[in-house]
Amino acid sequence: MPIVVLTTAAGAPGATTTALGLALTWSGPTLLVEADPAGSSIASGYFRGSVDHSYGLLNLALGRTQTDLAQAILDESRVLDEEADRRILLGLAEPAQASALTSWWEPIAEGLLQLDAAGYTVLIDAGRLTQGSYPMPLLGVADLVLVMCRGTLSSAVRTQPIAAALHDVLERTGRAEQLGLGVIGQSDYGPQEIAKALRLPLVLRLPEDQQNARVLSDGVNERKFSTSALAKAYRAASMELTSTVARRRQVVGLEDTPPPQPAQPRQPAQPRQPAQADQPVAPAQPVRPAHQPSGPTHQPSGPAHQPSGPVHEQTPPRPGPQRMAEESGGPR
Repeated sequence: MPIVVLTTAAGAPGATTTALGLALTWSGPTLLVEADPAGSSIASGYFRGSVDHSYGLLNLALGRTQTDLAQAILDESRVLDEEADRRILLGLAEPAQASALTSWWEPIAEGLLQLDAAGYTVLIDAGRLTQGSYPMPLLGVADLVLVMCRGTLSSAVRTQPIAAALHDVLERTGRAEQLGLGVIGQSDYGPQEIAKALRLPLVLRLPEDQQNARVLSDGVNERKFSTSALAKAYRAASMELTSTVARRRQVVGLEDTPPPQPAQPRQPAQPRQPAQADQPVAPAQPVRPAHQPSGPTHQPSGPAHQPSGPVHEQTPPRPGPQRMAEESGGPR
């Protein structure tokens, strides 16, 4: 399943609201990771202070004793939608705690890869690139890194240097193709014009809907959100992002695997019949090993879907969090 990072420049371009909206409407098991070094805004906003903040990202880093990283992450997460298996790993209570996570981003990234292999969609709100203690290793495991921007000239101007710096960081690790733009609303300039000015492919576009966005930012009028135009836009965006990631993974042989299923009862072995002397046995053909993700896997029940036309994206395999941290050298 996809691993998508949402990041921002200065201001309030709606990255956290978008990440939460996608998490609440995505189909299938979903985990939202609030990795913003500035601290959690969802605990005080969407949850209105009612969630137990003793669980979350910091407790995972400081109190982890399990060797199963994926299970430890799930144990520290809280429920967004129990029926749909949507969860959130809450972020820091305050920015001063961010330095404690510096050495933990890499193991957390490895745990997220394990959840990805087990069938979870992982959405990561990484905050502003200009902040200290930025979770750079999380970018090393992402299928998509989306820079969020408002559809206004002022927001585009603030975003331009951040988009250029992030492109340089990803290019040094061979991952510039993972970078894209998300635009919310529009003014005199359309999303395509802004994407052209920022030299980023337009991957995500969402309507400006402040009234329904307050459900996500402030936790109000929640009952009406599920049928709103904004919720429908999030659902459509999640399907488009899933298709985009699936196409890219097919290029490099990283097809998604479904969540693990209960083991089937073993059938009794049949005795081997000896080969007939007058019928030569054909030599075994070599089998190319398939890519094995780093986590529990399940073989798909049918052949992988092949796209109907030629695939033009050439995306290199993910280098992993350690190489991302070592080679990026941070934003210039």
